Amino acid sequence: MQLAVSFDDQPQQIMKLDTWGTLRSWEKAVGDGVTKVVTTHTLDTPGAHTLKLWMVTPGVVFQRIIIDAGGVRPSYLGPPESPRAD
Repeated sequence: MQLAVSFDDQPQQIMKLDTWGTLRSWEKAVGDGVTKVVTTHTLDTPGAHTLKLWMVTPGVVFQRIIIDAGGVRPSYLGPPESPRAD
């Protein structure tokens, strides 16, 4: 199972969801109910950017997206949801 992530017109980063790689990775994915994937991107210009999520394998569901521009502390469930700006 795979997904891809990119910002603006940057090339896609294809990420493999390795839930079946080892028994330990499978147990963690099943126990947590999620598979956590981390990507790193460099944005050369300030201002607004567009995050793009690409379907590679059908059936992959994005449950939560956390963008760390600096200062996000690690935690089991991640940081609280940000307020919506309408």
